[in-house]
Amino acid sequence: TENIFTRFTVINANADDYTWNWNANYGAYYLYAEEDGDDYLISPAVNFEAGKNYKVVVNASCASSNYPEKFRVLVGKAASVEGLTQEVLATTVVDVKDSTDFEAEFAVAESGQYYVAVQALSDADMYRLNIHKISIEKGAEPTAPAAVTDFSVIPGLKGANWALVKFNAPAVAVNGSALTENMNINVLRNGEVIKTFEDVAPSVMTSFKDETAAAGFNTYQIVASNTSGAGLKSEKITVYVGFDVPTPVDEVKTTDLGNKIELSWEPVGSKGLNGGYVDPNQVDYLVYEVEYQEFMGMLFPVIDELRDSVRN
Repeated sequence: TENIFTRFTVINANADDYTWNWNANYGAYYLYAEEDGDDYLISPAVNFEAGKNYKVVVNASCASSNYPEKFRVLVGKAASVEGLTQEVLATTVVDVKDSTDFEAEFAVAESGQYYVAVQALSDADMYRLNIHKISIEKGAEPTAPAAVTDFSVIPGLKGANWALVKFNAPAVAVNGSALTENMNINVLRNGEVIKTFEDVAPSVMTSFKDETAAAGFNTYQIVASNTSGAGLKSEKITVYVGFDVPTPVDEVKTTDLGNKIELSWEPVGSKGLNGGYVDPNQVDYLVYEVEYQEFMGMLFPVIDELRDSVRN
């Protein structure tokens, strides 16, 4: 709310005409500028205890995916540029219009009052970075499992609607001590638990074939838990499952044959626009004739007529 926003400290570190503001539709927002962003949105003081883990979650979005924004999160003992000495979330790109959670876990060396800051770092001439919510939660206990290792997700071959998830169970706890008890491990897809492995020994290599993955983008994450509670979450891995759309045709050439024009181009490959699979033998190439009209010194397409359809 605007009332909460007024309790935050705003620092325009690059001293330009653009910095953090509030809008009822966007929340806290940083608008485009002629210089790279260097603007801080700093929380009121928060008490942190040494030896405990905390999680900061920043819910953010950008105004247009064509204009990606950037930010990072810092913690420090003073609400000033110099006082924000600990980076807890490295520079992060926001290229989605939907509000998305960006999170990181951290600990402090000394107990006391701290300030949490979002630093806008967007390149010059972007659009708008929106911060809808900032929350700070209790993190994993020191003796809970650390994150899994060697985590990978392989989409189904040749457009098949499945994904193979592989990882090694954690060998150590959050505090670095060796794990000796078995644990449960949850596999999450798009934020929902889809598989639970029970009574898994430390360091064991584990895999799971997700045969209910939806066609399109799927995001996976893994978290292990023991008697101390849930541990650290893994990184998120997003893969494209199923058949993808082809990439744009490249290197189109024209040859004047007198009474007709011959077009030739390089056929598309098996990697689609989103990184998924495309069967090159099933791709149709649609050839259009386009007419342009000049308006105020610029050319605009006004007629496009399908002339031919070609398949490899």
